[in-house]
Amino acid sequence: MPTQLLINAKSGAVLRAGVEHCRALIREHCPDEILEVVGPPAELIAAARAATADPAIGTVLLVGGDGTAAAIAGVLAGTGTALAPLPGGTMNMLARDLGYSGDLETAIRQLHHAHRTPIDIAYVNDLPFLNNVVFGTFSVAAESREAIRDASTLAATASATADFISAVALSDAHNYEIVIDGTAQHVRTNTLMVANNLYTGSESFRPTKHSLERGVLGVYIAEAQGTIDFISVIYSAISGNLSGTEGVRLQECKSCSVRSEQDRPSMTIDGEVTEMTSPAVFSIRPKALTVLSII
Repeated sequence: MPTQLLINAKSGAVLRAGVEHCRALIREHCPDEILEVVGPPAELIAAARAATADPAIGTVLLVGGDGTAAAIAGVLAGTGTALAPLPGGTMNMLARDLGYSGDLETAIRQLHHAHRTPIDIAYVNDLPFLNNVVFGTFSVAAESREAIRDASTLAATASATADFISAVALSDAHNYEIVIDGTAQHVRTNTLMVANNLYTGSESFRPTKHSLERGVLGVYIAEAQGTIDFISVIYSAISGNLSGTEGVRLQECKSCSVRSEQDRPSMTIDGEVTEMTSPAVFSIRPKALTVLSII
């Protein structure tokens, strides 16, 4: 049975290792026929869509980051075609939650022990996400972080680094209206996150989830106004204590909406910086995505 291989050539780990190295590892350890596409997310999405139409293809191997994984998941959801998200990005949160090693070669070897299992997929204004959507300072800092990664000159790197420091130093708070189960609440914060299922721990400074199939959204509202508050929230997230942190409120729901005082608030969707018309409407489809899991 052929396997569709998708490689995002510009994702973090692929840039460091090289496309040819990633190809060689997969072809060495995967005996199945490999149908390969290397390119930007738009080309990978088209290839994933074609794979779902081919009954001979049961699995899509993805070497890319969490943002690419979410986009591919949006295509595969509800089809039965399984997604195997190998660690090709910077954080690789989905891969790690599914039990994969952060080392690409080790993760490829783990595929021999993987099994198919359903997990939840969530949406914000019809865009899929598997980890979280974050409003506020984090999204501004993430945009500067991407600029640092993409900088081709020392001057560009210095400029992007200055922007990153400025974003964290300013940590501007904004007003939001959050509607959960029909009840509206108004908050002012510089950090607001909606997660696909709940964060319960941490591994190697990455927030982790015990379950990917509870069918709930977690709305994390930080009582954060300035820089120190923002840094405290980030530390709580990477140390695995986000839900138990004083000053962070967690509410569970099946759907919700977030309206910002900004017409087009900046946010990150699984780490990818996006601008979206307010309000942002969230929903979740329980167990709609089939994945290859190690745990």
